[in-house]
Amino acid sequence: MDDLATFGGGKTPSMDNRKYWNNAKHLWITSKDMKFAHIADSLLKISDAALDQMTIYGKGTLLIVTRSGILRHTFPIAILDTEATVNQDVKAISCVLSHIHTYLYYVIKAQEQVILKDYHKDGTTVDSIDFDKFKKLIVPLPPLSEQYRIVEEIEHWFALIDQIEQGKTDLQTTIKQIKGKILDLAIHGKLVPQDPNDESAIEQLKRINPDFTPCDNGHSGKLP
Repeated sequence: MDDLATFGGGKTPSMDNRKYWNNAKHLWITSKDMKFAHIADSLLKISDAALDQMTIYGKGTLLIVTRSGILRHTFPIAILDTEATVNQDVKAISCVLSHIHTYLYYVIKAQEQVILKDYHKDGTTVDSIDFDKFKKLIVPLPPLSEQYRIVEEIEHWFALIDQIEQGKTDLQTTIKQIKGKILDLAIHGKLVPQDPNDESAIEQLKRINPDFTPCDNGHSGKLP
């Protein structure tokens, strides 16, 4: 992969220096922002003063998390949709050929489990990826037209999967609502036809137990 891209990183501006965080408007990406395939915003932002000491990465840059507890089971990777900076737990991959960034995203994503298993850095207190080893990842590079076809097919099938997942979520919501409605109808005696001649529950209790009183609280008459 180091034949196809250049690499960079970031840092955390001093939290004690408020001028780095007041009037902040520039994206500062951390592992907490790496939850989606595309990133256009960040939880925290930095000011113009902090930006002077940071590296700015452009649209289309690939970001990966290389140091975080999440690396025990997930290898976060995302595509920047706008300019941003990053902290020390995130690495930036800038493709030499800018048009291959989406294809490269899927190549890396497809090898997620291999990367987590074989590129994990041992002997560290926090889970991390051996980035020097990661840069040597082998990337199959078909002709450009074939890259576009592969990306188009992947996104077509992923869109169908998203529709199925959304349909499943909607179905679960509907089932939950129906269950609630059934319970509501049952409690109000509307689930099955009611005989208007049936005596009330309180009358049944009085008939079964002549000593029954609706309330055995001596203060009940004083309650508002």
